[in-house]
Amino acid sequence: MDGSELRLQAEELRKNGKLNDALNLYTEAANQGDIQSQYECGLLYFYGSSDIIARDGIQAVEYMTQAAESGYSKAMLQLARFYKSGIDENVPRNDVLAQQWTVKAAQAGESTAQIQLAHSLLQSVPPEPKEAIIWYEKAAEESNIRAYLKLAEIYEFGQFGID
Repeated sequence: MDGSELRLQAEELRKNGKLNDALNLYTEAANQGDIQSQYECGLLYFYGSSDIIARDGIQAVEYMTQAAESGYSKAMLQLARFYKSGIDENVPRNDVLAQQWTVKAAQAGESTAQIQLAHSLLQSVPPEPKEAIIWYEKAAEESNIRAYLKLAEIYEFGQFGID
């Protein structure tokens, strides 16, 4: 059975509350290179599930990194979140890695990452509003309503000397 078929079976098991069985199939699919299964394994290990799946920061990052390095922008953004807050003592907060993965996700077209990057550019010292606007515009091109609202605010109030 190929990775995508295993993933579909895992999704059904997950819906039915059989998380351990789902994780086993996701893991098998992930090991076959199925990117979405790598992502799902990363999430399952990040969140854990009481007695069924132990929370494991190392496994979460390992699987999420596999998916991110394969070009999956959602995994890039999730890695940025992992590093922004830290997961546990094995995966502490790391602002440098968080920013690197946010930039990669933004460059890959993930609109939420584009907004986060734009916001960080406005908060930097000194602020970089022209670069931030480029990222807000990219997010708006993806129909992200938050980007539209922020652009409207910037232009309406002439923030950062922008008319």
